[in-house]
Amino acid sequence: ARDNWGPSILAPPKGKAEEGKAEESEAERLALSYRQSFCIALLEYKSSHLDNSFLMVAAGAAQKQLVTAGLNAMDRTKCGEREAKNAKGETMLHAAASGQSLEVCDIILHRTMLQLQGPAAKSEDGRTPLEMCVDPFRSQLHELGSSRSFAAFLSHYKGETASEARLLKSSLEARLDGREIFLDSDNLNDLAKLKRFVVSSDVFIFIQSPGVLTRPWCVLELIWAMSVCKPIVAIRIDGLSTGTYSYEKADAFLANLRTNIEKASPGSSKLFDEHHVSLSIVGPQLRSLLQSIISLPYHTAWSARHFQAMIEDVHDAMKVTEPHPLSIMAHTSSIKLQRRARAKMNQKRIASSFVKRLHNGGKPHN
Repeated sequence: ARDNWGPSILAPPKGKAEEGKAEESEAERLALSYRQSFCIALLEYKSSHLDNSFLMVAAGAAQKQLVTAGLNAMDRTKCGEREAKNAKGETMLHAAASGQSLEVCDIILHRTMLQLQGPAAKSEDGRTPLEMCVDPFRSQLHELGSSRSFAAFLSHYKGETASEARLLKSSLEARLDGREIFLDSDNLNDLAKLKRFVVSSDVFIFIQSPGVLTRPWCVLELIWAMSVCKPIVAIRIDGLSTGTYSYEKADAFLANLRTNIEKASPGSSKLFDEHHVSLSIVGPQLRSLLQSIISLPYHTAWSARHFQAMIEDVHDAMKVTEPHPLSIMAHTSSIKLQRRARAKMNQKRIASSFVKRLHNGGKPHN
């Protein structure tokens, strides 16, 4: 059954016309309910075989219960990829947008790292989920996405720049017409949602202080921003009691990131492993990225006039900064690596099945 998911098993039945209105019969309603129950039961029984094709079909058919059940199965078994793409480069969010179900789109936006728009959200033909639908649904979906997003994600080392980050947040929000900037001390109550906040923010603001790259979570946030092609605005803060961010020291630190960050924060390697981040791969990418970004200066001793001018510069940068080409390259590379890994897994599965058949006298292995 897993190999034959199709719209017919999930699509709602056509209603019968009665007194000018389409109404589904009780039998048809029950039939659909039974099909849905069967699919959910199958997920419970065979969830280790779940792949993204089921979720694509369920999302496209606007089946909220089945999408939820599929995501729950992925949580339970740690199998499957929520952000996986099909041969056309489309995700389940593309399918949900095509199916024009706000509820399903809301579930997917809440429980995955998928985005409605931006370079990382584009399919092979260059369309984002938002471009898969038309008004008025597109406007409703855009509003839904905006309600779940922040104008910017403020990444900083709290031990060095807590007060500066808060001042930046309040000063920038005064210029954002009611939109909010993410600051962990204000907006984070569940660490598991941190990546979602990075992904759902329009811009990533990276506060450069002497020890920011020694903090595993700050580095992880930067990696996430790079992996989904977020526009990055860097602010270098001078005048801190701990010193000044040094580009040379940062470059040397990133040259051997895994060793250096483990030395600075013992046990940090485990955090990156848990999030499936290879520092040997992303280290050089981060190094190239930070070498090419022009930072905006901010001195703690500046007058109010200088500070307001700096805030205007940051605000302008938030509006015009584009995703860095290196971010897009890194994202493309990660997709290729994922596809190669999936291909290898499929080859191993086929080979294993073939060996079992040989041992079973050529008969299918049960």
